[in-house]
Parts: sequence; structure tokens; C-alpha cells
Amino acid sequence: MGDEFKFGARSGLSMMILRMIKLLLGLLFGSSVSWILTQYPESLFGVLLLWSGLELALVCQARNTPLDLSVMLAVVVVSIGSSTAFSTTLGFVCGLVLYLVLKLHQWLKK
Repeated sequence: MGDEFKFGARSGLSMMILRMIKLLLGLLFGSSVSWILTQYPESLFGVLLLWSGLELALVCQARNTPLDLSVMLAVVVVSIGSSTAFSTTLGFVCGLVLYLVLKLHQWLKK
């Protein structure tokens, strides 16, 4: 979604149309695209995912306080570290748990 916005999709309707096109292409050409995607190295997809995450982080940076940015950075580091060391699912769960703990800590502090 961040990349869609960066490349010009500003309204909700334009993003919906783009997603419908992607869904239609996936339904029509899913098996052949799946084979093509298995031929790419996983590191390439990792770099693309990292780039998308950085783009979304830049948007968040403009809208958040320094405390929110430190929470975001901590969650990113834990998620990437545990994803790299163990699995993507565990990385997601660890990042989510850390985020919830830090937000609960902020809430209890107020």
C-alpha cells in the first residue's frame, strides 16, 4: 500500500482498482506466476520487503513522536532478528508481543 501511494494511487478507489487487477491476474495466471516466483532467490524478496518497510517507516516518522519512533525501531529490530534466526512467523509474533508490551507500559505510565 505504501508503494501504491508513492507511485500515485492517492484515493481509496484507485487502490481498490489496483488490488482488483492484482487479484484478477492472480486468479488467471496464479500457477504460472507461482512457478516464476520460485525461480527468484529469496534474498531478492527480502530486499524488496525491506525497501517497502522503510518506505512505510518514513511515512510513520513524519506523523509520530520520538517515543513512538523508538517503539517502532525496537519492534523492527526484534522482528527482523527473530525472523532471521528462527522463522517469519516467530518474528511476527515476537514483534507483535513486544509492541503490545511497550504500548501497555506507556499506557500504565500515564
